[in-house]
Amino acid sequence: MKKALPLIATCILAASVAACSHQNPLTNPDKHKVGTFLVSASRYSEQQMRLGNELPGTVYADCMAGNAQTDCSVLYDNMVAYAKHQPDFQDLTVKDLTDFALWHTNEDAYVKAAFNQL
Repeated sequence: MKKALPLIATCILAASVAACSHQNPLTNPDKHKVGTFLVSASRYSEQQMRLGNELPGTVYADCMAGNAQTDCSVLYDNMVAYAKHQPDFQDLTVKDLTDFALWHTNEDAYVKAAFNQL
């Protein structure tokens, strides 16, 4: 029993560490896929919020730039809800969406996707 206890403790610790690891799905190397997802998620969120936007799918960029005239936290929550139904983005969190450094790596793909969905 004394030998089994450290083994059990090690297994529990390893399982805990594995469960806590989270990779931001927006780090996907396919920037086109990420940009298209972000525009679609923003568009979905805008519809849920009943925002009458001339350029649907662009409020996320406004939030990230600090120029939004809406409640960005609600926008982010709706985008995460949308992500739950997208196979490559199901693990997305609000923290992932608001990672400013990662936003800059995906911004060009987002702009291109927004333009292509007009």
